[in-house]
Amino acid sequence: MREIKAKKWIDSRTNRTYYRIRVQRPKQGLNIEKLFNTKREAQQYINDLERRLSGDGEVLEKSKNSMTFSDLVEWITNNRDKIKNGNHKEFSESSWISFRQNINQAKNGMHLGDISLDKLTWDLLETRLDMYAEERNWSPGRRYGMESILSTTLQNALRAKFISRNVIKADANDRHKNSKSRERIIERYELDQLIEAAETIADESGLKGDRMLPIFLKISWQIGNRKSELLKLTWSRVKWIDDDPIIGAELIFNRGTTKTDSTRSAFISKDTAMLLRAHEQEFRSNESKRVFPPRKGKGPEVVWKVDAPFRNARERAGLDQADEEYGEVLTLHHFRHSYATRLGDAGASLMQLMAGGGWKSLAMAQRYTHEQKKQAREAATLLLA
Repeated sequence: MREIKAKKWIDSRTNRTYYRIRVQRPKQGLNIEKLFNTKREAQQYINDLERRLSGDGEVLEKSKNSMTFSDLVEWITNNRDKIKNGNHKEFSESSWISFRQNINQAKNGMHLGDISLDKLTWDLLETRLDMYAEERNWSPGRRYGMESILSTTLQNALRAKFISRNVIKADANDRHKNSKSRERIIERYELDQLIEAAETIADESGLKGDRMLPIFLKISWQIGNRKSELLKLTWSRVKWIDDDPIIGAELIFNRGTTKTDSTRSAFISKDTAMLLRAHEQEFRSNESKRVFPPRKGKGPEVVWKVDAPFRNARERAGLDQADEEYGEVLTLHHFRHSYATRLGDAGASLMQLMAGGGWKSLAMAQRYTHEQKKQAREAATLLLA
């Protein structure tokens, strides 16, 4: 079999040197192309890829006395009334169909079907996820989406007492704590470049998704929202503020749309509120109550696909390469991390930081519920004044 090697590659636009790995093996379903900042990083990736291709270190025995992943998928399919989604609620019709398609994809495509539930470990699932994502050239968001589907699947197995722990959620805090992802900060000039690129693309294409992106980016910069929160925001949750010299509107993210499952208020500047009013005149309709509506004819659970317009704007702005310090390519979630850093640099207190961005431990969620709106407004004033 042909040896996998990293080749030096120079970006003619930036004159930066990278190490590129290209693997095209149709019979194995592999089509990989990745860039690394250093040769050492590239070699580590090659070593890990070769280990996974050879199957070293994996014991995939099927236990006769334990439920397999296939058994779990069959049980879920036949017991819809007992199954909850990631927000501990019932699936809608469209999301149920999508969920079933994804768990069957995991069963067959990731070859999890014959594995006993008591043999599932995070290391095994992560390996299968990475391999499957590489084979299909998934974006990080798509790969994370499948991880969430698997976690929801195991959470239902845990609720039914088929397993004693959800291995994906059990050590999540430690994994995220040790991860170096999303440490990059978006600088103000990079935001300006992204918005300028987004506006240019919108002028050229005239597509609704492209026209909505500039205001989406401006709001994300000011409130540090999670992508999913802003995509589910409805006009009934936008409260215009006319009697404040700095703040122009309050955005209310109600329970069920936030990760902490608690209501959060965020505030935007007068200038951004004016742009949002113009956005409302152009995009508000009776067919969709969302501030950022999906295409016509889509169901109430469907959200606008913002990732593709963002990737196009990022490429047009010349920001589609990994930065030198962290080796990260900008994502929409970097807006949230950047917001927290900027707010801390502005001198925000811990309470203001938590309220402004909606970061809460379980204990603090109860303790600061009544103070949240006041503290979030003060946090917004620090940045918008």
